[in-house]
Amino acid sequence: MWAKLEPLLPPERGGMGRSRHPNRPMVEAILWRHRTGAPWRDLPEELDEAASRQG
Repeated sequence: MWAKLEPLLPPERGGMGRSRHPNRPMVEAILWRHRTGAPWRDLPEELDEAASRQG
């Protein structure tokens, strides 16, 4: 799935309006949230760290 999704995401190299963090951890956090229906506050620690860096 990642191979299909990765080309659709913005580059990870940073710059104006672009994140300097990897896209994959944020996508994994979003998919976990969607799959479980749990609130963001219940994200597992490893996903929460990735998601909080994106904001």
